[in-house]
Amino acid sequence: MKVVISSSSHSRKIRIHLPLFFAKTRLFASLVAKDKDYDLDPKVLHLTMKRAYAEIKSYVRRNGHFNLVDIHSREGDQILIEL
Repeated sequence: MKVVISSSSHSRKIRIHLPLFFAKTRLFASLVAKDKDYDLDPKVLHLTMKRAYAEIKSYVRRNGHFNLVDIHSREGDQILIEL
């Protein structure tokens, strides 16, 4: 996953590359399950994220990478999340 943030006030773009496989790890599931706003079981969340990861990977293999979020503001700022 790639996150690109560009601002009209700064000349440089911020590019962050995050490995998508981290979303299917038990560590990620336990971190999300610790959030007080959600009542989630870490084991169920882990299995759900593994299935979601497999579906995303198969979609990317079939169709190529895609933009998940592409936001442009009036001031010229942009946020792009590509999978």
